[in-house]
Amino acid sequence: MKIYKKINSNKGASILLALMLFFVCFMVASVILSSATANIDKIRQRDENQKEYLSVGSASNLLRNIFGGVEYKGWETNTVYECFGELLQIRPERHSDIAELCTEMDYDKGVEARLRAELQGMVYEAFTSHTQYVTPKPVSAVITKEFVIKGTGMKDVKLKMSLDRDSYLLTCSLTLNDSTDVNNAMTVTFKAGVNAQNKDSADVLIKPDVDSHEVQIEIDDDGIRSKVWVPKTYDVTVYTINTRIAYDAGTVSKGVYP
Repeated sequence: MKIYKKINSNKGASILLALMLFFVCFMVASVILSSATANIDKIRQRDENQKEYLSVGSASNLLRNIFGGVEYKGWETNTVYECFGELLQIRPERHSDIAELCTEMDYDKGVEARLRAELQGMVYEAFTSHTQYVTPKPVSAVITKEFVIKGTGMKDVKLKMSLDRDSYLLTCSLTLNDSTDVNNAMTVTFKAGVNAQNKDSADVLIKPDVDSHEVQIEIDDDGIRSKVWVPKTYDVTVYTINTRIAYDAGTVSKGVYP
């Protein structure tokens, strides 16, 4: 009788079924937990990407406010003295032509004066390579500078400014400062309107009789020839080339372009 009860006992099977049920519940719980963790990571990553995108977007809007519509003005002059062509002996000595160049571009400092000042330096450097009276300076085809834009509630954004020497085209590349990831990168391009920087566009100012000298002439006084000094004035002509570089409102595009 005892042997029969042992053969027909279900206690072992119940334990096995309980263990299997526990295992199934454990696996389901693991899947649910893993899925929840993955969703949290996705949400966190999405929020991070959105913050990065908004940081770069804010920087691009800032640049449009700073550089959009800004104007830079420069000048060079050539002062020409009429006395230089005098064939008679003259005193004081003949003047040589004098070429002069502005030391910086004139502009409205406005908002974020530092970045406008930095662009002024780049524009002036390009300007010195196109001078007509002063010997032009050798300047790289593309002038570049790099900065970091910081702001409350935004990630640091790296700014690379590239200025084309000939067209004055300004290209601003924006990327996150702490990585090389360009997924959220943007480029802001500012086209420049430039008036003719050549002698044909020069303003001419003639200053009559402002340069005083003496010239030596020969006179005949009753057959006696002698040399005397007599006063004589000469004109001075000033040629001025005014250059104006005016930027448009700027265009924003995704990605970074060389």
